[in-house]
Amino acid sequence: MFGSVSAGFSLVELLVSVAIIGVLATAGTIGYLAYIEASKDEASIADAEEINRIVETDSQSIDMELNATSTLNDSITTESICRDQADQIVFELNTTQNKTSHHDDSCPFAFNGNRAWNSLHHNDTSNSVDYFSACAVTTTSDTIEVPRGRMMVGCADASATVSSAGYKLFTCLCSGEDSCITTNVETDCTSNANHGYADLDTCKANWSDVTANDEKCPSPGAFN
Repeated sequence: MFGSVSAGFSLVELLVSVAIIGVLATAGTIGYLAYIEASKDEASIADAEEINRIVETDSQSIDMELNATSTLNDSITTESICRDQADQIVFELNTTQNKTSHHDDSCPFAFNGNRAWNSLHHNDTSNSVDYFSACAVTTTSDTIEVPRGRMMVGCADASATVSSAGYKLFTCLCSGEDSCITTNVETDCTSNANHGYADLDTCKANWSDVTANDEKCPSPGAFN
C-alpha cells in the first residue's frame, strides 16, 4: 500500500506570495489614484475651457457695447479696469456658482492673480471676500505657485481699461502636476534675447504668442 503525500507551501513560498500580492496591490492603488487625479484634471480643464469661451463671447459683446454678457462680466463696460473685471469673474465663479477645485473642494476654483501678487491685496476688495485663506497660493518676488486644480484670472496691466491698448485678460489652470509655477515675463524675455522681437516691451506684449511659451503661464504683475 502506498502512503499518501500532502503537498503544501513552505514558509518562504508563503512570504514570497504575500510580498507579490502586496506589490500588486500597491501598484493597483497607485494606478487607481493616478486615474482619479487625471479624471479631476479633465474636469478642471473642461470647466476652464467653458469659462474661456464665455469670457471671449462676453468680450465681443463688451467691445460692441451690447447688453448681452453673462453674469461673469455683468456690469463690465469698455471703461471698466481689468482688475475689477477679474474680481467680477472670480466672485461669480467662487461665490455665485460655488465652484471649487476638483482636487480639493475646500479650495475656491478661481483667484485674481494680480491680487495674489501682493499679499496685502489678497482680498477681493470689491466684494470683501478672501479666496486665499482656505487654499493659499505662494508668492515670491517674481513667481506665483498655484495648487493643482485652481485657475488664475489675471491682467497684463491690472489698471488698464477694457478699451485701452494695454488691456489683456487671461486665465491659467494648474493641472497635471501637484503645483504650477508661473513665469516672470520680463526675466523670460531678457534671458531669451527677447524671443526675436525688436525690444523688451514688444517681447512682453507678445510673450504669450511665442511657441516656446505655450505651456507657460505669465505672472500677473510681472509685466504691468
